[in-house]
Amino acid sequence: GVPESYISEIAPGKTVEVTVDAANGTFIGKITRISPSSTPESHSVDIEVAVANANHALKPGYFAESKIILNVNPAGILIPTEALYMFAGVDKVFTIKDDKAFEKKVKLGRRFVDRIEIKSGLSGDEMVAISNISQLYDGIGVKKPDTAQKSRKE
Repeated sequence: GVPESYISEIAPGKTVEVTVDAANGTFIGKITRISPSSTPESHSVDIEVAVANANHALKPGYFAESKIILNVNPAGILIPTEALYMFAGVDKVFTIKDDKAFEKKVKLGRRFVDRIEIKSGLSGDEMVAISNISQLYDGIGVKKPDTAQKSRKE
């Protein structure tokens, strides 16, 4: 299923890349149907995808992994996943300025393999702490080379 948070970005006709190991290949399909309700346990929405199968390489019961190409915000700010921490239900990062750490609340966007999009709370040119996060607090002195990585606009 597709996570509920992405439902506004998918629609019938959207391209899907389907990888089927048993068929030794990747196939291109299109979303044909989106379930009108989500699965409460997983907070995901089931979709149906039509894939051309002229050579009959795909068989019933094959396991498939699919990727939906979503719209990417070219001005988005991405930080390493290890820079993010949550406290009392609030997402935060530590920025580094003048050899000190400063706690910042952030609003998250999409999650990628090793990066997270920040929708608000950072401008995109800050250094963010990526190690020893649990030992940091607002205003503590830090060394940049060991504890920070530049956030960047993608």
